[in-house]
Amino acid sequence: MSKGVCYEGVEDDPVSEEAITLGTEPATLLEYHCPNEHDSFGLVALSVHDGKGYWITWISAQGNAEADRAQFMQVLSSFAFTE
Repeated sequence: MSKGVCYEGVEDDPVSEEAITLGTEPATLLEYHCPNEHDSFGLVALSVHDGKGYWITWISAQGNAEADRAQFMQVLSSFAFTE
């Protein structure tokens, strides 16, 4: 799947991949744990609407993954595609 969330050149694949909904479209939520000097936690929501791809990213420091994920999901729940 996606590479480059951790900015390390070569990174591990996502630690999880989940089917979600973004607006009215099916989407995929990827979760990353970035190692080494970046020590980051990343979430990426991917979707396609009306032939256009959408990539929404959340990156934060490690150690608060559960709260970060809850906040990101709240942000995503407010997302709406406009025509």
